[in-house]
Amino acid sequence: FKKNTENSYQYTVSNSSWTGMTQQTTISVKKGKVIQREFKQSHPQSSLKENNISWIENEQEINTHKNAAEAITLDEVYKKAKKIWLAKKDGAKIYFETKNNGIISTCGYVEPNCADDCFKGIRITKIKPLN
Repeated sequence: FKKNTENSYQYTVSNSSWTGMTQQTTISVKKGKVIQREFKQSHPQSSLKENNISWIENEQEINTHKNAAEAITLDEVYKKAKKIWLAKKDGAKIYFETKNNGIISTCGYVEPNCADDCFKGIRITKIKPLN
């Protein structure tokens, strides 16, 4: 994929909460460098402005906003997977899936005795070549 796209692609990280709030962060990478991060958050049961937001960061602003997935390349995703998300943790349940044509789709863990929104890791719902 990296070779076929000349290391230029876009991927979307999705999160949801038991409260109904959903978040999507789309990260654009061109020739191995993050060039844009777009974030959308919605809560269908809330009309509060702070629960329904969206923004776009350009190359000079990357990672300046909060609450979104970190703007990293897929190479960095794999490094975090190896060093953090898949590392053995006492009692934690590990998750790993490759539903994006063999590329990571879910990678992370849930610590024992956690009740709500416990997943720590990444859920990539879409990957495509950068236009």
